[in-house]
Amino acid sequence: MYLFLNNLIKEKVYLALFDNQKKLIKERFLFKEKRAGAKLLKGIKEILLDNGSVLGDIETIVVVNGPGRFSAIRKALSVVNTIGWLEKIPVLGVSNNKGDKENKDLFLKAIKKDYNKGTFHMALPYYGKDPNIT
Repeated sequence: MYLFLNNLIKEKVYLALFDNQKKLIKERFLFKEKRAGAKLLKGIKEILLDNGSVLGDIETIVVVNGPGRFSAIRKALSVVNTIGWLEKIPVLGVSNNKGDKENKDLFLKAIKKDYNKGTFHMALPYYGKDPNIT
């Protein structure tokens, strides 16, 4: 099973579960509020429970890693990379350069990459521009 996360949509977070044949099993939108990081963990737990699954059922995590807001990218990657490290599963980052792709298209683009299932692989951020630190 695959877990897909897109935290870079305006005002919401998209979570989805896909089976090994890359078919959508379940999807959920979380609306961004304060303490979005805590809600992200809760949302992952809830979508898994709704499907009768646990973290150990996930073989690969796919996350949209940019471009986007620095804090949104860091929150999403911190959460999924930690889960991947704990569960020893790969985390694949996929960039949304065009900004108009459907979530399923982004998911399919990511899993075409060559990676080793069953071993931890960390997703890296893609900010899309130089930092603007003031």
